[in-house]
Amino acid sequence: MRQIKACLFAVLGSLLLGAPSLAQTLSTCPPTPKTNLESLEDIPGTVIIRGTTPIGSISSKAATGTGTVTVRFSEVADAGSNRREYGIAIGVAEGTHLHETVAVDYEEIASLLNAIDYLNTLDWSATSLKRFDAVYTMKNSFRIAALARQRSSPIEFAVRTCRLNETTVLLSRDQLAQLRGFIEQARTQLDMLRAGK
Repeated sequence: MRQIKACLFAVLGSLLLGAPSLAQTLSTCPPTPKTNLESLEDIPGTVIIRGTTPIGSISSKAATGTGTVTVRFSEVADAGSNRREYGIAIGVAEGTHLHETVAVDYEEIASLLNAIDYLNTLDWSATSLKRFDAVYTMKNSFRIAALARQRSSPIEFAVRTCRLNETTVLLSRDQLAQLRGFIEQARTQLDMLRAGK
């Protein structure tokens, strides 16, 4: 009986560990640590103050038809200790029902902007093969990727959360630049907020 179970596990394991596909690259989301913003929000026994300001949103396509990516800048404060954390919140929504927001710490914004800049420069010189993807994953499981399915098609970009709904929205190159602009605008606002603290 043990040998049969061992064989079944071996077969199942070989099926699950096959060559990764384009979809697997986006859907495999390892567990990640909380951001500073999330850690501060989870302190029990104290009053937590959350402030947000919307920056902008982008409507695009998603698996369910339509999708939206929103950017806000945020401040979280512990009223008892006056500890404050700053960052941005990126919301990813599919249709009208699947919506998830991820927090990005202020210290991570620069690396996110650099990743977007790099992904936006990718073209077919990145590989001689028929398809490719390039993925940047943040501490909070937020992913942004460049997806090239075939040489005759334009490169698309996907933003995805990996927490609850694994919501994905596809963006064009122009929309990726728009997202970058929103994030840069949020960082500028946060710099002013932090300077006045």
